[in-house]
Amino acid sequence: MPTERRLGPVLYFRGADNAEWHVRALIGLEEGVDPPAAGTDLQEAQALRLESRLGVTIWAYDLAFPRAVADHDAAYRIGNASWIVAVPGRDRGLHIAFTACNGSEAGDLDHPVAGRNHLWDRLQDAHRVTSFHLLLQGGDQLYADPVWNKVPELSRRIKNQKPDTLGPQVTQETVSAIQDYYFDRYLRLWSQKELTPLLASIPSLMMWDDHDIFDGWGSHPPEWQASEPYKSVFEGARRAFRVFQLGLPPEGESDSPNNGFFSRSLSHFGWVYRVGDTGFLAPDLRSARTKQQVMSPAAWQGFEAALDHLDGCRNLVLLSSVPLINLDLSALERLMVWIPQQQDYQDDLRDQWQSFAHRREWTRMMSQLFLYAKRNDARILVTSGEIHLGAFGRASNGQQLIHQLISSGIVHPPPPQAFAKALSLLSRICKPSTRGIRTHMQAIPGFGRRYLAERNWLELDLPSQAGPRARWHAEDSGISAWVELK
Repeated sequence: MPTERRLGPVLYFRGADNAEWHVRALIGLEEGVDPPAAGTDLQEAQALRLESRLGVTIWAYDLAFPRAVADHDAAYRIGNASWIVAVPGRDRGLHIAFTACNGSEAGDLDHPVAGRNHLWDRLQDAHRVTSFHLLLQGGDQLYADPVWNKVPELSRRIKNQKPDTLGPQVTQETVSAIQDYYFDRYLRLWSQKELTPLLASIPSLMMWDDHDIFDGWGSHPPEWQASEPYKSVFEGARRAFRVFQLGLPPEGESDSPNNGFFSRSLSHFGWVYRVGDTGFLAPDLRSARTKQQVMSPAAWQGFEAALDHLDGCRNLVLLSSVPLINLDLSALERLMVWIPQQQDYQDDLRDQWQSFAHRREWTRMMSQLFLYAKRNDARILVTSGEIHLGAFGRASNGQQLIHQLISSGIVHPPPPQAFAKALSLLSRICKPSTRGIRTHMQAIPGFGRRYLAERNWLELDLPSQAGPRARWHAEDSGISAWVELK
């Protein structure tokens, strides 16, 4: 491989059938360097140019690996280097890792990487023992909050991220600087040595959350989000998210009719894939979010069509960047309205699915999932991050169950133990029921805690015959017992 490689490879899952396992590989080369040849034993791959900034060009290759009856390792090559991917057998199960909250709000990429990425090393150790087929990354892969301080014009004019202090216009120079900022952050993030072997060997499926844009995006006042500074920052984040988390060009329609996105025009980034009798589905909870709305009508239409597309699956894995089932704090959210100087806390609570402002959409989502479970006799597994804790919850309508698996952060530090204990106590007292839907949080087996205040990541096992199961890998407490998800 030429020494000019600046990034990658990073793998993105692009679907599977009985014959082939499809991924896209992304690399970054110094601008002006021709992309090397690439391929697998099944095919040669053509280089696709996605973006050029800061003297680096991002290239992508679409790769296909043959599937067999049993699991096997398959190689791909880019230039003179090669890497191994674990390809699941046609009649075998899937082994999946889930991560979220890959950073922190202040000085994230300036922290010593050994401490920052300790759990990524643990994930790599687990991958060496039993290979993962997919890596689900459930939001806040990038912590971009310093954009307001790192972009010179924003830094000069900012006051508490309030756009009325920034002025109505943003110069083209600042627009370019914002886009450079996000591009550079991803180059640095995906190049960290603890992440690179995993990103190159396990295909990822990713969905963004607020910190991939900046803290609280979608829960700020509407006049802020409609301002030119906010729109310019969102656009810079959106372009970089497309390239580095989805493996797409920074603008335009989807570059393939079969790459799993709900919307061909990419007005939102929800995606859906099917592997055997398991469906994978992620709605985009950020692109159209406001203080009164989680998903746009178009996103809801795409989500419901995706559920229909997955009819026949016995397992449905829903990646919801914000937990769908958690302790209901909507009463506290209402109280915050009347307490001075508590706006930040209210914004955090407004971000939750069970916010009083989003209750109608939450009920719609839960109802759709219960209907799917009944129609297909399917297990519903929701994977989420966002809250910087590990947790396990369930919801029931009296007939069907939905399992909620919360794991975060793989890098972000946890809140104080006292906070987790307070949540645990409240979850024992509060067992709310909304329109016949009962939710409750349960202790994580082997840990005895309802909320795990340690950095953690999640392992999900989907055998072909037995039911799915999950366990948490915690920084200090080790590995939990398996949770059977029947």
